Amino acid sequence: MNSLLNPLLLAAAAPAVAAARAEARRLAWRGALILCAIGVAIIGIGFAALAAYRALALEMGEPKAAATIAGSLLILGVLLILAEISIGRSRRLFHKVPQHPPGITSAELTAVALAMQAKAGEKLQSNSVPLTIAALAAGAAIGYSPALRDALAGLVGLSKKR
Repeated sequence: MNSLLNPLLLAAAAPAVAAARAEARRLAWRGALILCAIGVAIIGIGFAALAAYRALALEMGEPKAAATIAGSLLILGVLLILAEISIGRSRRLFHKVPQHPPGITSAELTAVALAMQAKAGEKLQSNSVPLTIAALAAGAAIGYSPALRDALAGLVGLSKKR
């Protein structure tokens, strides 16, 4: 049973797998660029704080300049944390979580899928002779007709390779 369904499931799932791989690749690049941007921003803030400290140290003395710069960086950090919390809330408000049909849990959906697989296996075993004849006839028709072969390849999502 599994050996019959696996090639069909793989062929049907191939576009979804390719899309997931492309999305993962895009997210990896995006994450790498964000990490680089964060590193550059940290270095920039450090140099800006050092420059502000040096300028203020000449005017108000080193201890007061250090306290002023530290307080400014602390306020900047609090503002960034509040902005992140606000963005996180707005994402949760507008993000739609896929819902199961009302009253059905994931465990129930899994149980139904397993029951359907078992029922299909029973039907395949009880009707093996007619299914074998049908598969032989379909194979002969597909082998004989290039148009049918191309239509089946298009249906499964395979490109024509010649």
